[in-house]
Amino acid sequence: MRTMRLIAAATLFIGPAAFAGPDWDGDIESDAGSTIQTAQKITVGGPVHTVVGRLAGIAFTLEPDFQDVYQIAITDPGTFVIDLTGAGLNFDACLWLFDERGIPLLGNNDANGNTTAPKLTNTSNGGSSITITMPGIYYFAVSGINSQPVQWGEPLWPSIVFEPGIVAGAFGTKSPWEGSWSGDGAVGEYVMTVQGVSGVPAPGAIALLGLAGLGGRLARRRRA
Repeated sequence: MRTMRLIAAATLFIGPAAFAGPDWDGDIESDAGSTIQTAQKITVGGPVHTVVGRLAGIAFTLEPDFQDVYQIAITDPGTFVIDLTGAGLNFDACLWLFDERGIPLLGNNDANGNTTAPKLTNTSNGGSSITITMPGIYYFAVSGINSQPVQWGEPLWPSIVFEPGIVAGAFGTKSPWEGSWSGDGAVGEYVMTVQGVSGVPAPGAIALLGLAGLGGRLARRRRA
């Protein structure tokens, strides 16, 4: 099982101000996968504040590494944020959010017109109208620009997702994402700050918290 790591700022490429702790290091033991099925489960006991990782591209002895997918528990949907706009990013990245079954929900490429870093909030402001309203198990993915989730070769998000400042709601597909990507993207290191997120509890704890069996009720879609 992966363990929580408090990362010493001296070992990172950014300053200490970017960390509130506790932190999750996505590459400390093995790399996060690129699908829901191979996602890395964040198992910190309690709230998560930062997640650090790296997209390595293709190395001589490693599998291709162009996307990282994580499983998380959103415990406070009203404050939910995944933010890469701090100093801890050195490539053009995108963020994608899926529900417990792998249904695509929200995506962002640029938080605003002054950055190439993404920021996901709990509500879309373009594409399908989606708001995260229920706590539960979710998945999020980080990828480089030019690499987006697709289903049978077709994008899961409208092209508006690549416009600055747009947190886009996905097309209204009811089919779980099967794990394909449009291609390889930019690579590099990342440090993301998160709010309203905790590590994934053990199965018994999930039941006690009422996080299990929510399925399609994890997010609310509204007609535009």
